[in-house]
Amino acid sequence: MKILTILGSPQKAGKTATVLKFVEEKITAQGHEIIRVNAVEKQISGCRGCYACMQVQDSPGCVLQDDMYDVYSKMISADAIIIASPIYCYELTSQIKPLLDRSFALMYTPLLDEKTVAGLITCMGEENGNADLVTKAFHRMFDSSQKSIFQTKLAGTYVVSNSRAEDFESRAKAVADKLADDISSTLQNRRISL
Repeated sequence: MKILTILGSPQKAGKTATVLKFVEEKITAQGHEIIRVNAVEKQISGCRGCYACMQVQDSPGCVLQDDMYDVYSKMISADAIIIASPIYCYELTSQIKPLLDRSFALMYTPLLDEKTVAGLITCMGEENGNADLVTKAFHRMFDSSQKSIFQTKLAGTYVVSNSRAEDFESRAKAVADKLADDISSTLQNRRISL
């Protein structure tokens, strides 16, 4: 199956990229195809809040014509989406935020329905008090069992805290393995139910 990974870090070789690479390697070893988007390489304007997209049901319908249309295409064609970002000032990065805001154009369409989504977060401190707000936001956006705005299945939010600690890499690999296994399991269950 096809897995879209979206790296929201401005550092393409930083801590978040390292964890995402571990995830991608395990998912590839499980037989899935990976498509990577580095948000820092995309020119994506912020949402205008014009609601023109709400008038369209079979495509994104966004009036802004920029690199987001490439991302829309990849999101729609993927079986699962992994959104990875470090925490900057208790929030997702400014590179990933416009991409998520512009995903609003898919909210009132069936184009993401039943897709599996996962959040991968890194932070310098403890999870509580750093990444907890973002994990709640992922549930509100992507966990349809919690009446989220998208009709998607949230595999989970996976946090690697204390990113400057010496044991970061071993903890990152453990989190990456868990995320990859959960995505594969969710996709396998979906395949069986179809």
